[in-house]
Amino acid sequence: MLQTTKRPDSPVSIIGAGIAGAWQALLFAQAGHAVTLHERGDEAMTDATSHWAGGMLAPYCEAEVAEPIISRLGLHSLHIWRRELPDTPFNGSLVVAHPRERNDFERFARMTEDHRRLDA
Repeated sequence: MLQTTKRPDSPVSIIGAGIAGAWQALLFAQAGHAVTLHERGDEAMTDATSHWAGGMLAPYCEAEVAEPIISRLGLHSLHIWRRELPDTPFNGSLVVAHPRERNDFERFARMTEDHRRLDA
């Protein structure tokens, strides 16, 4: 049987400073742990997934090609972010389409709520 002892002073090491690692580091730090966050990439994290929108929460965009659970989890994640970081602005997602993809763009617009069309 595994026995655990709660020790808020236990140090925590997290490998990867992308969106998932940074979030876990924040939660452990808020719980009173000393946290060390390790990242192998450069300071700009140009090789990290988060640099290329890995931390983007756009559940309606994901609905285009993903299983329905992905959108549901994305919406749940947005609620968590808003709860934990209430001062962070959430202004939606920008979707850009080439004129030849107009039909796909229109179909995608029908899948969303409260969208607004922009021009140049």
